[in-house]
Amino acid sequence: MWGRVAKIALSLPFLIVAGLFGFYLVFGFFLVNPLAQKLLPWVGENKLASQLSAQRVEFNPLTLEATVTGLKLAEPNGAPLAGFDRLYLNIDTTGLLRWAWRIQDIQLDKPRATFLVRRGGQFNWRGLIDKLKEDKDPPSDTLPRLLMEHIRIADGNVEYTDANRAGPPFDVVLAPLGIELDGLSTLAEDRGDYLVAAKLPEQGGTLKWKGDVGLNPVASAGELDLEGVRLANLLRVIKSPRNFELPSGELAAALNYRFAMVQDKTGQDVSSIQVNQASLRVSKLALAPKGGGAPVL
Repeated sequence: MWGRVAKIALSLPFLIVAGLFGFYLVFGFFLVNPLAQKLLPWVGENKLASQLSAQRVEFNPLTLEATVTGLKLAEPNGAPLAGFDRLYLNIDTTGLLRWAWRIQDIQLDKPRATFLVRRGGQFNWRGLIDKLKEDKDPPSDTLPRLLMEHIRIADGNVEYTDANRAGPPFDVVLAPLGIELDGLSTLAEDRGDYLVAAKLPEQGGTLKWKGDVGLNPVASAGELDLEGVRLANLLRVIKSPRNFELPSGELAAALNYRFAMVQDKTGQDVSSIQVNQASLRVSKLALAPKGGGAPVL
């Protein structure tokens, strides 16, 4: 018996498989981060016309868990575009039975994005978008086949500034933003009425969306549906001066939209948005003076 085992262990096929598995373990545990430190800047410069870096990239080849820490995407001059503190992925190989990527868990901590229209109409993402347009391959009209058991996005921050206008710039900051999804699938046989149905831990309620997004040109069209959003929590996210508080109140809204950002004849970025079939419902509303006090409405 032992002789047979030794013969198998010393056979060429077994040695090849053992060598490949050993290389896989070494690569996963020790080589992923050094390779990422060299590859990410190259991808940023050559594929995104941007700066791209991460503090650390880790991969466990036994449990198929990956963690990316401190990723930053910036313009060539260093002005920030996007990033996050931590991304955690837990991949499940059972999705291969349906010819799809199956991810048990995605956790994204403190993602951030900055959108800026400078004076003169230049969009801060224009260089990256133009670089992506250089790809001559026709865009795919299908979504990647993904199965995601759980997605959690926490403490997000989105900043939008339009400085290409008379008077002071128009600023909007949305923070903190949080989304939690269960059972997301892009497989055609799994789709229901909505492609995405997300819980909003920070604001309460549910956000539902179905539609499409494109980069050439930057455009999106679809349907949005908000249910059970607590107005008091929503005001904490929307950073704007106000002299009132909303101790209670729930918001529900629905709309169809179409958004596009294109370049006009002068080369400036021009955005347009069309909204129709919009509805809004507010219930259990109370309006109080800023700093507290008895409700006045």
